[in-house]
Amino acid sequence: MPLDAAAAPVRTSDERAAPWWQQQGGLLPVVAGVVAAAVAAWAHLASSRRIPQPAGVEEATVAANAYGLTSLGGFEVPGALSDGVLSVHLALYNELTGAADRYASVAGALREFLLVVALAGALALFTLCRQLGQSALTAFGVVLLAYAAPAVTSAHVVTYAATVATTWLFVAAIVVSARPTAPVLTWLGRAVSALLIGLAVLIEPVALLLPIGVLVAALATGTVFPGWSARRRLLTVAALLTLLIAAGLAGFGAAGSSSDSPVPQVTVIALAVAGLVLAAVATWRVLWARPLALGCLPLLAAAVAPWSGQSAALIISVPITAVLLGAVIEETVSSLRRPRPVVVRGAAAALVAAAAISLLVLPASSTDAVEGAPQEGLAAWLAGNLAPETTVRVEPLLWVELIRAGVPAERLQRSDGVGLDGPPPALLAERSGENDGLPLVAQFGDGPFAIDVRQRVEVPVLLDAAIAAERVASQAFGSALVTNSNLVLDAAGRDDLGSGNVDSRLLTVLATAASEFSFTVDSFPRTNGSDEAGTLRTVRLLDIADVTPVRATDESDSIRLRDFFRYQLQPYRPLSQGFDAGVLVVVYSAPSPVGLLS
Repeated sequence: MPLDAAAAPVRTSDERAAPWWQQQGGLLPVVAGVVAAAVAAWAHLASSRRIPQPAGVEEATVAANAYGLTSLGGFEVPGALSDGVLSVHLALYNELTGAADRYASVAGALREFLLVVALAGALALFTLCRQLGQSALTAFGVVLLAYAAPAVTSAHVVTYAATVATTWLFVAAIVVSARPTAPVLTWLGRAVSALLIGLAVLIEPVALLLPIGVLVAALATGTVFPGWSARRRLLTVAALLTLLIAAGLAGFGAAGSSSDSPVPQVTVIALAVAGLVLAAVATWRVLWARPLALGCLPLLAAAVAPWSGQSAALIISVPITAVLLGAVIEETVSSLRRPRPVVVRGAAAALVAAAAISLLVLPASSTDAVEGAPQEGLAAWLAGNLAPETTVRVEPLLWVELIRAGVPAERLQRSDGVGLDGPPPALLAERSGENDGLPLVAQFGDGPFAIDVRQRVEVPVLLDAAIAAERVASQAFGSALVTNSNLVLDAAGRDDLGSGNVDSRLLTVLATAASEFSFTVDSFPRTNGSDEAGTLRTVRLLDIADVTPVRATDESDSIRLRDFFRYQLQPYRPLSQGFDAGVLVVVYSAPSPVGLLS
């Protein structure tokens, strides 16, 4: 934001006597700045806790790539350039603070980083206001208006890229507004400021509208380069305006004309219109603020227009609107004839209170995301419900989250083909809902970040027919198994065997085991069958006896039957087999395979 030192001229006693709030020095400005930043950070934290994390796929992508940079060796999830720049920011923050290890979700570190960014932005805005000649009290109010209102802080959370870009713009403005005595330091400051502006534009391209707009306004009003001729000034302004309009139209066309803003439209329109009104008043009443007031008009226009960059333009323009409000208040109060301190304080407080109340009643941003970490539930399910050799196909973002949750990489196959090895998995896990027609095996969480585990089949209709045929075969096989004298069953167990819902693997192994052992089947769980998504297939066996002992052995009959299950080949090998209070518990994973009996 190229505000030249001349944009904020020193106000001498000949122009007007400095009001009482501009005469305060010493510790008061420091205390005011720290308190304002602390209040802004608290307000940001309160809004962040009310919004589930991550608020969107973009937020999760930035955090996942940051984790990939620090732990996996590079970017793992394809994303936009701005997301990549933010991921580098977050990766550096994670390395310095270890934030990535403090949260269940990869997005937790990003929320913490945003809190630090909001705190830094509030301090930078306070410093910039003081550099522009505003009093500590006015700067305090500006920071509260720009960073403490719920409608604004919630927008900072869901439009995080603009929040980071705004902070870099403030730092650039502080650097360029400084008044170093050495010319080399002046040019160095301008170069650093240009780099910071470039960084802000990489993060949020709409941020370019503000510095270009201010530069055009400063050139048009003669605030910068006052020695230029009128013709040279006119040609330069015309060229910059042409470039600005062309870039704006190109960006608008590339981004699309429809707005999918997470910020409520009433909040966007109200704040943008207020900014336009204050820009007009500041242009009329506050001479030193004219470059800023005129320069922010393109940004405010972008905040009014319905397009994808609308919310970002709003986030960047709100602090500028607050600065203009503070300038108008100071100018209005200073123009009163012999204002009493009570009148001055009352007028300033009334205007600030009116603006604050207006911000408080505007609706805050929200998302339809849901709290929780479904990827952790999926990781636990993979560890406890599937055989170690079973792999799952996942999308890159979910791959990063599952790796972070402790799932071994060899159990996952990425959908983008990176590291593709081995046969195609029979299962896939997804958030997109693109494969709703496939059989559901398990589901974790709800909302847009819910994870579905589905069985991969080429023709779901053929699978349905195969399942139906398998049930018919299972029913016939189980009905015959009921007559085996080595199986001791109650009435419920006999009904279950003849229902067709008992897992084909279990039926096959039980039939083989019953040729060597006699045992009582405590129960067949009613959840057996393909329709019960993700449910383990479990059977409990007791009163085990070997009916065909071939040789003496130190092992008990129960141990021998357990080992009989343990050493089965795939797909008949159980997920687990062990004892619970003397009862042999055999567990098979879901889903039940088809085609074993039919």
